Amino acid sequence: MRLPSEAVLQYIENSRGIEISRHGFASREYYNPNHPQGKHTPAFYANSGKGDGKAVILVEINKVNYVVDTTGKAVAEPIMILKSGRK
Repeated sequence: MRLPSEAVLQYIENSRGIEISRHGFASREYYNPNHPQGKHTPAFYANSGKGDGKAVILVEINKVNYVVDTTGKAVAEPIMILKSGRK
């Protein structure tokens, strides 16, 4: 999983007045409106600010906003992004 660029995340934070986690992401399969959980905690689209019509999908979990991405299976909690110490 690769998060959108820092510029895009900052644009969304400034335009919506929210804070987005840089440490994890959420499962699109779990937070879609057709999943039972997604009906109560639906993901939402945020304009990326690039002017190309693309949007970033976000979901608020326990008052923290996470980028939503495909994982291939429905995962209930945020998935932490592991960063290697190697360059």
